[in-house]
Amino acid sequence: MITVNAIGDTCPIPVVKTKKAIEALTQPDTVETLVDNEVAVENLKKMAVQKGYSCDSSKLDDGSYSVKLTIETLNTEALSDTDEASQYTCRPAADNRVVVISSSYMGDGSEELGSVLIKGFIYALSQQDNPPETMLFYNGGAKLTCEGSESLEDLKELKSRGVKILTCGTCLNYYELSDKLAVGEVTNMYDIAEKMAGASLIVSPESCTRCEVMDKNLAREKKKRLIITFETTTAPLKLDIKGKACGIPGRTIPLPSVISAGCGLAWRAELTDRECLIAIIKEHDIRWESMYEICLV
Repeated sequence: MITVNAIGDTCPIPVVKTKKAIEALTQPDTVETLVDNEVAVENLKKMAVQKGYSCDSSKLDDGSYSVKLTIETLNTEALSDTDEASQYTCRPAADNRVVVISSSYMGDGSEELGSVLIKGFIYALSQQDNPPETMLFYNGGAKLTCEGSESLEDLKELKSRGVKILTCGTCLNYYELSDKLAVGEVTNMYDIAEKMAGASLIVSPESCTRCEVMDKNLAREKKKRLIITFETTTAPLKLDIKGKACGIPGRTIPLPSVISAGCGLAWRAELTDRECLIAIIKEHDIRWESMYEICLV
């Protein structure tokens, strides 16, 4: 048995560490991952179901958790030339649309009006003949899938029609809503990034006031941007809140592939906002790791 120590690690690091340990196996075996929060346990269980592994979890005497995944068959089959080529030429399903909601209100300006607009947006989705494949809720958007949300009835209707409703576990923890989720499932940033990367179309209601729909198949100009990495996933979420409060138009993004360090999340901003961001980080004691200037869309 191989043991992975993910104590103290936040989403999505326990899942990533476990995946790497499984990929390193040379024969069927059991991989035990030690974690210290229930969100990580649920994420590992979810991965086990997706991959077809048997899973057993238990709470240890010190309050941490042991999650054991038993891998009975390794995926070691060699790909034919045709199969290997398909790995590089395949395209997302034509109708794999993903809606991402990162706020409990829609657009800039009045939050009261924005709350009405986001409720109307979700209702409108529930009335569509062809709803999206997946809806992802993170940051303030996580509040919409929890008890007390005025959109629960519409979200439950969408779920009954086969729409996957997924909410970021780290965000639920941050807002102390882990036990309040009322519709859909808890997910992690690794899964969120995977869903967005595989989408044929990503729709963001926060951009709808400017009539923007993000089609990832459209060519977009790259330019040099400021990327800040962090040791924990809660830090960029905190910077997102403080930065927007100061009018800085940055946002939390999955860690770019050209950067190997960090917690899996980063904060993207314009180069001209560097000094303001440094001041915010110091004022609010936000633990950051590094700053990069790289070309992104």
